Amino acid sequence: MPHSTFFNIDEEKRQKIISAAMKEFSKHTYTNSSIARIIKDAGIPRGSFYQYFEGIDDLYQYVLTIIGDEKMAYLAPVMAAMEKGETFVILKELYRAGIQFAKDHPKYAGIGNQLFKEKKAVRDQITEGLMERSIAFYEMIFQQGQEKGEIDPKADVATAAYMAHTLNINLADMVLEGKENQNLMDHVDEYYERVEKILYIFEEGLRIKEKENNQNG
Repeated sequence: MPHSTFFNIDEEKRQKIISAAMKEFSKHTYTNSSIARIIKDAGIPRGSFYQYFEGIDDLYQYVLTIIGDEKMAYLAPVMAAMEKGETFVILKELYRAGIQFAKDHPKYAGIGNQLFKEKKAVRDQITEGLMERSIAFYEMIFQQGQEKGEIDPKADVATAAYMAHTLNINLADMVLEGKENQNLMDHVDEYYERVEKILYIFEEGLRIKEKENNQNG
């Protein structure tokens, strides 16, 4: 996270730095991103940059946190419907809302697209900090599904959440594999198709079977 000095500067200057960073990360992979370009665009000296951040990794993680917070807020209406909706329908809607979020925020989508171009080892290292949050999110959904009597109470939701997170991280790789055009937003229909197949497997594996429901009844 940024040093406290970053939060002590005025809002306009802070937003200018964030905007410059997002512009850089949406046009270049993390590996090829440049502090020199960021500080030039933001209009700050290199020395000031290091007063605010440890380095480019610190800034990149902060940008991902901003995007993650905004995405969670964007998904809030879908999540609010969890108590009324069916678990696996909600999951499908969350994936669709995620794609719509990317369409509504093309710069964020650009950052994601550049991230997917990284080697898997680099990408895993970058997203490691987001892993715990993602797994907790899926675990909450599956736990609520158990509470609503839709998911087998014997199912280990922690394991299911880890599997869902892993599949979600690798979903873009599945869609883009072997394609010359590596922009995920140009392959949305195939993305949805993959989502349907993945959720079918989860649903068939986790859902309480009708026979069990009848026995319990």
